[in-house]
Amino acid sequence: MFQQHKKVETETKWIKLGKTTEITFVGKETLAIINECHILFYDIGLKKNFIYNANCEEHGDGVQCLAGHRTMPMFAFAEKCYNPRILLFTYPNFTPISIIKGVCPDGYTNLVFSELEYIVSLSTFPQFIITVWCWRTGAKLAWKESGNTQSGQQLLRCSLSSPVIVSQMLEMSECLLLWEINVCSKRCMLSKNQVFLPEAKSCCGFIWAPEGILHIVTTNGDVYTVDAETHKAHLAIAWLTHNTDNANQKLDDKTLIEEASQYFETKNEGEEDKQGVTKNKETEDKNINNSNVSPCIAWFKGGIVVAGPDSYIKHFKRTSKVWKETWSILLNIQLVKLEACSLKDYLIGISDRGELYQYMPTMLTPSFERVQHYGSNFTHVCLIKPQCEMLATLSSNGILDVWDKTTGGHVGTMSLEAKYLCMVSSPKLPYIVLGRCDGVVDFLNVYCPESPQVLCQVSLCAWEIQDVQFTLSGNLLVAANTTNGDFFLIKVTFTPFNTEIIE
Repeated sequence: MFQQHKKVETETKWIKLGKTTEITFVGKETLAIINECHILFYDIGLKKNFIYNANCEEHGDGVQCLAGHRTMPMFAFAEKCYNPRILLFTYPNFTPISIIKGVCPDGYTNLVFSELEYIVSLSTFPQFIITVWCWRTGAKLAWKESGNTQSGQQLLRCSLSSPVIVSQMLEMSECLLLWEINVCSKRCMLSKNQVFLPEAKSCCGFIWAPEGILHIVTTNGDVYTVDAETHKAHLAIAWLTHNTDNANQKLDDKTLIEEASQYFETKNEGEEDKQGVTKNKETEDKNINNSNVSPCIAWFKGGIVVAGPDSYIKHFKRTSKVWKETWSILLNIQLVKLEACSLKDYLIGISDRGELYQYMPTMLTPSFERVQHYGSNFTHVCLIKPQCEMLATLSSNGILDVWDKTTGGHVGTMSLEAKYLCMVSSPKLPYIVLGRCDGVVDFLNVYCPESPQVLCQVSLCAWEIQDVQFTLSGNLLVAANTTNGDFFLIKVTFTPFNTEIIE
């Protein structure tokens, strides 16, 4: 006979999400980030984090996707399970508003609020059904299959003006769908239009302007504007990098050349008079951090903000018929997502390292300041002994971070260049040992967690060190390549002044 165990309630003190690519505003000054069965809320005004646990029937069974309302303090998320529901709650009290019963057994990939009392959902592959719901009552108003049969990351955004138009796009593709929502009394209709980009440019993001104009950013940082009547995309902003020659424009499209040349002329005039344009302090010949991260776009202070492929963030405003650059900032990291709140003039970006940056306007030079650090792409974690008050994490990009165990606050960091396969901490003294793929073992001193340092490096062999373990006394370290069956025994002897390691 099986004995039924009681459910144990646990409290999550803090959380490091590991990988963050999506952020959204909930209300006027709160950001929400999802991961598995948690939603992390960051209050910009209070500079505090709050955690919502979706781990039961009442609070939801996991979190697949989330949407925050632009003006009201409320959010909705779809469960991460079979036959999921869509749950709506207020913030910060987490009071239930309504529950939308699941009609898509395979789940949802996107949610988005409209300016009215509607919420739009997009189901997962292979059907990608777009559905309009009334979030107050949970009633299903209209639905259609999008006709997109390709798998991949789907993007969904809703216009801020009337009529309500929802843009749907497969990331890194050359076309997108526009769904116009028309509601008359209790009847709702969905009509579809398709937009193709010239020259088969790859789309990686889009944003709606308040007046109902859609702007699309491509993988090379160019911004296209979609005509509301013809549904055709025209080049509005050509991304310029300091190490790129402008002569590579193609001459087979007169429209692109005319619009791009207007932008180039305006930019050159702005550089000559330098009035009202904030320039970056970095020199043009500075080595730009190129990465595989796609550009992202946001609407901020009456213009477009683009985090380009070269780590530059630029703001553009439309003057007459052209877009003019108003400021640019060079960061030493790459932003993977930008989100703006027009009601409070907040501009927030999250980096590929899990860092949250906020735009800070100043009289001289605007800047982005890091306000939170969550870490990213963790591969190893261990407590720093013997006090066990700190813990260390190692990321796939070679970043070693030290965290406070009680609060989760970021204490220190260190950048490592090698590729590591294992990590262990000494049971007696505050240092960490890392095994590398080139047969080297690194010893790191974390006695001062604010600034970890390399104690020494021991080269053992020409193949991988796949595991490292200490004995209980901490005087012996075993390093092993389990594939070949090779083991190395290292005796560690400490003196008051240095560390002597004897094989």
